[in-house]
Amino acid sequence: MSIDGNQDHLSDLLKEKISALVDDELVMEEKMALLAKLNEDENLRDAWKNYYLIKSIMQSGDNPLLKQSHQIAARVKSELNQESSHSLSDSVIITAKGKNSASEQSSQG
Repeated sequence: MSIDGNQDHLSDLLKEKISALVDDELVMEEKMALLAKLNEDENLRDAWKNYYLIKSIMQSGDNPLLKQSHQIAARVKSELNQESSHSLSDSVIITAKGKNSASEQSSQG
């Protein structure tokens, strides 16, 4: 079952409450009421499982996909830094050449 397929009919409020339950942000009365609903509704239980799985993956340092995405982000950042430093040095050289040419022209004129 897909995550979206299980949660299409769930209200936004229930999704928020399930997320809050997973994050341990509900007060005891809300927690007990939602747990009772989870006990009665398989779709809610599936949604809870998905939210819990997502949280576990996001918090896990051992997730290969998360590690790979961090490595890709680091490489992109490094490439952008290298590119911007090359662009900056190129523009300084061009600007310096342009100023020399302008000063030479004014001294000749």
